[in-house]
Amino acid sequence: MTRRLLEIIALVLVAGAFLLSALSGDIYEITSPTTLPIHTLLRKVYSIVAFAAIGYLAGRLARMRPRREVFWIAVLAGANFSALIEIMQVFISSESLRWHLIDVGCGALGGALGGALAAAPWAQRR
Repeated sequence: MTRRLLEIIALVLVAGAFLLSALSGDIYEITSPTTLPIHTLLRKVYSIVAFAAIGYLAGRLARMRPRREVFWIAVLAGANFSALIEIMQVFISSESLRWHLIDVGCGALGGALGGALAAAPWAQRR
C-alpha cells in the first residue's frame, strides 16, 4: 500500500470513529458525565482535539501544496466535518443554534491547530 492510501484510510477511520462518538449519547455520558460541573468544557476541549486530528490528517493529504493552502485545507476540513456532525445532531439533540455554531467554531479551531502542525516546515518533507 502506498503512503497516500494509508493516510486516506487513517482519515476515514478517524473521522468515522469521531462521527460515531459524536452521535452517541452513551459515549457522551462516559467521557463527560453531565453530573460534572465542567462537562460542557470537557466536550469542547475533546472536540478541538478531535478536529485537530482531522485537520492534521487532511493537511497531510494536501502536503504537496503550498503551506498556506495546507493550513486552510485543514481549517476547512475541521469546520466542514464539524458542520456535518452538527447537522446530524439536530435530529438527535436539543442544542440551540448558538451551541451548534460554537461547535463548528471549535471544529475550525481544531482544524487550524492540526493545519498548523501539518503545514509546519518539518512536516512538509516530501
